[in-house]
Amino acid sequence: MGSSCDVGVSCELELRQQTRPSQRYAAPITTMIDLDRAFGQTLPVTTPQEFSPSRDSAELHSIGTVLDDMQLRVVEVADRWRELERDDVAGDLYEVERSLRNAQRRIRRAVQGFER
Repeated sequence: MGSSCDVGVSCELELRQQTRPSQRYAAPITTMIDLDRAFGQTLPVTTPQEFSPSRDSAELHSIGTVLDDMQLRVVEVADRWRELERDDVAGDLYEVERSLRNAQRRIRRAVQGFER
């Protein structure tokens, strides 16, 4: 599939515009992505037979670690805003922290589902 986009964000936006939301997370693509115009190379896309629960588990654990770090950093910023008596900003940031915590729980639950 050729692309008329420039390197970077515009390529992602163009791809999003070409697919409906229900298609974005459908079955994995099993073809090559033509990135000659954007990056001067063609990259393979992962095919279903290349998926493995252990690889996915490791990747999700890594994502969980990043989420944990982000959660701590958001709380530190929120605490600073709360000290300035800006509860509106602090409240929004604490809501982000709760969302990150929820994302961590859901990832752990998904990884536990690999073992069933």
